[in-house]
Amino acid sequence: VNSQMITFGTSTLASNTITQNSMLTAGGVAFLLGMIIAAIIVIGIVKVLKDLSVFAGAIASGDFSYQVRSREKGEIGVMVASMREIPVVLEQIIATVNTLANSIRLGSLRDRYDVGTLPGSFANLGGAVNTLGNAYTDLIDAMPLPVIASDRNFTIIYSNKVACASIGEKAASFTCREQTGNHNSGTEDCLGKQAMATREVQTGEFAIIPHGTRMEVSVTAIPLFNERREALAFIEIITDLTAIKSKQRTMLSVANEASSISARVAPAAEELAAQGEQTARGPRI
Repeated sequence: VNSQMITFGTSTLASNTITQNSMLTAGGVAFLLGMIIAAIIVIGIVKVLKDLSVFAGAIASGDFSYQVRSREKGEIGVMVASMREIPVVLEQIIATVNTLANSIRLGSLRDRYDVGTLPGSFANLGGAVNTLGNAYTDLIDAMPLPVIASDRNFTIIYSNKVACASIGEKAASFTCREQTGNHNSGTEDCLGKQAMATREVQTGEFAIIPHGTRMEVSVTAIPLFNERREALAFIEIITDLTAIKSKQRTMLSVANEASSISARVAPAAEELAAQGEQTARGPRI
């Protein structure tokens, strides 16, 4: 038994030594492999962070064309995907603002950005755009003259506060003929049609009958152009001449009456002069 135990102990010690050496070798290999994997992961993260840094710098400088080339998974991938959405949202905002600007350029001065479609603080950006639009519209609303914008179909798309008081608050979507009683609207004598055709400002005087009230007005029609310089709408600035024309007619009537009286007085004066001469001859005789 002792002999067998000695032999078995020796064999066990040799096996243990081999096992220890194997474990040390495996541990070393695992350590090296872990270091290599860690290095690969760190290099990948550093590469992603560098790519994102360049991307953020491009966005900050206004370059939305730069694309993040990294394709990562997990939380880093989610972060990269979120970063990619930033220029997409900004491009959408720019496209919407350009569409809005073109609409306003063609006379729809009360069109505004629907900030409810924007997430988070992007809604503040849309609100700033609306504030800018309101600043210009408030100036036009404060004008003491009626201002009306119509599209190429002669449908009213904007009217300032003074115009709304004359033609109604709900004038938009109705034609100029319906709201102002201008029978020239849409015809060859229409100043708006002439302005779009000639691409120049047109001015004229005529009578309109908004809601049954006759008004004599002077109208200046200005063509409105889109981004391709196509005249697709017009805006009209209206001056009410009713009181002035009434006074002019009164003055003309008085002048005509005075002329008639003068015409009657002249022969009477001549006849009176002749009678005076004859009366004077009597005493001389």
